[in-house]
Amino acid sequence: MLEPLSFETLCSATVPLRGTFRIESAGGDIDFGLLECIDHEITICDSTLGTLRFDGFRGHVALDDCHIKKIVLEEDVDAPGHRGAPFQVVNCAVDSVSIHARIDDPLMMVKSKFTGITDLSNSVFDVVDMSESNLDYTRFIGSRVGKLKLDTCRFVKLFDMNGTVAGALSLRRAIVLETFILPEIHDPEFGSILDFTDLSINGNVSLVMPIGQAFENRFIRSFSENSNSSGLMALRQVFEINRRYSAADTTYIYQKRKECEESRRGDSDAVLTPVQRWTTMFSYYLGGNGMRPSYTFVWLLVTVFLFALVMTVAGVENPHHITGDTFIDSLYLSVSSLFLGGSLDIKGIGTEGYFICLVEGMIGLFMMLHFTVILTRKIIR
Repeated sequence: MLEPLSFETLCSATVPLRGTFRIESAGGDIDFGLLECIDHEITICDSTLGTLRFDGFRGHVALDDCHIKKIVLEEDVDAPGHRGAPFQVVNCAVDSVSIHARIDDPLMMVKSKFTGITDLSNSVFDVVDMSESNLDYTRFIGSRVGKLKLDTCRFVKLFDMNGTVAGALSLRRAIVLETFILPEIHDPEFGSILDFTDLSINGNVSLVMPIGQAFENRFIRSFSENSNSSGLMALRQVFEINRRYSAADTTYIYQKRKECEESRRGDSDAVLTPVQRWTTMFSYYLGGNGMRPSYTFVWLLVTVFLFALVMTVAGVENPHHITGDTFIDSLYLSVSSLFLGGSLDIKGIGTEGYFICLVEGMIGLFMMLHFTVILTRKIIR
């Protein structure tokens, strides 16, 4: 049974209160900074509260299973920060939050439902943990935060981090229903502190970063070092939403490579067979897992010169002796075999020559189809 605490007792207390209470005055507003004592260490449970102001409060209030109209904390950001967060929100329903302050210890607002505007703009935080919460409209603009944990959150309308500097951002198992605006990225190593594991994107995730393949590749590489295949899948989706198709293709390559590594270690739910792993690696070397037509084009050139060398060593000669140079004639025959199935100069080359041209023609047909599909996809995108 919770100990009841009246609004009058809280306001008139001259010594710090300790313990867990239920506020009797339903819907009452409380300005903790104006109380007779500002050093309470209390937990308020199962209460309906109005506006709670924490300006100047130096104690700690834990709010558990409460319905709160509004939480307000507005202080000078350049002033010395709170040694401990003045409040903690767990399992609550909150209509509105407005925080503009410096908080040097972790601020926890977890497992709660924020139905109105949650404004954490122009503030300085060490750690903000909002895990397992339902957030409608959140403004996190122009703030600085050491670590922001949004694991298993549900972003209903908007979460805006424009202009915010974050040391780490975790979105593990979160769900984006409409719009999530990520902080602008200036350092490619920022990818190493992002966590998109099992992130579900049903709306739009805005990403702003410098244009340039070198920057994108460094960012993706740093992201991949500390992420798994599901995180890379989410990052690829973010790039596609923002029409950064080259970066999306590169991310897909890293994703397939990571899937093979996880399967080999037994870390992945979808375990790949050895054949599937080898197929994935073969697809990477042949065409960058379907993302790099240049890889296939290089293999076409290598195949042409390799079969020209085989024909020269095997003594398969072009019957027309176009140049008089054995290797050049073999190279011409190899090109016609690879791209045209040997239809130009395949007569009179003997049984070995027919067999070599047949093998090269089959390889050429497969590689040309592969190259055409990849190139067409790149052009359409």
